[in-house]
Amino acid sequence: MSFLGHDKRLPMDHLEKFLRPVIDLLPESLQEYWLVVFWAAVLVVLLPLAWYQRRLLRALLRLPRRPVREEPQLDEDLANFVPPPGLPGPRRLFIEGVPARLRVVVVAPPGKGTSIAETAIGEVLDQARWGLGAIARQDQAALRVWPGQLSAHGFPAVFHRQLHKAEPEGQPSHWVLLAGPTPPRPQSVLLGLAVWTDAATTIGLLTMDAGQWMKTLNIETVEIQEGVAVPAAPEHAVPARAEGPSVANNSRPVAKTDGGPSA
Repeated sequence: MSFLGHDKRLPMDHLEKFLRPVIDLLPESLQEYWLVVFWAAVLVVLLPLAWYQRRLLRALLRLPRRPVREEPQLDEDLANFVPPPGLPGPRRLFIEGVPARLRVVVVAPPGKGTSIAETAIGEVLDQARWGLGAIARQDQAALRVWPGQLSAHGFPAVFHRQLHKAEPEGQPSHWVLLAGPTPPRPQSVLLGLAVWTDAATTIGLLTMDAGQWMKTLNIETVEIQEGVAVPAAPEHAVPARAEGPSVANNSRPVAKTDGGPSA
């Protein structure tokens, strides 16, 4: 008994005394840990109750439901981008030496919380390969801005998976897909390209690093001479002129006589 008749026992001692009939029902191995069992039972009861009260409060206050976050649709069917419109321009894109047309451009910032304006895509293309922005405008390429990607190393796999071509990988195709980071000038971003080659190749899917864009892609000015067919549109070809010097026809017709041809 304490001074002035007050009990000095702690509240936990009162709780243990109050729960002693229940504690005695526990196995002997658990009676020592009765406090852990008690709080586990409290959580089992209170958590569902708190969830139910939250839903009940939302229903009583008529609070609007949180909008479901819609994931952006990144899939592209490459069949929608062939054949390329019109004839190729004088500036031609070559991939590993094969003439090609730029059809789809995808850019994405590395990491969350940043974005890229569609008006800046031309600068991103020129950052990977100077002149590529002009090729995109010339070839009327489709421009796409993807949300930030958590993994720069995983971006090529995502890009190759989201762009669908008819031919299985390993089979000749007019489509070549390239994806990877651009050089860090001034800041590296993620770039994916879908190009249509004049001739079917087995180049397929390419995973690029920052230094490979310049080595893989080339841009040249191609002069279309008279009499030379355009590879992308052979129906517009002009019949080629015969090679070699022309020979004048100086022969004269042989005059007929009653006795036969004159000598």
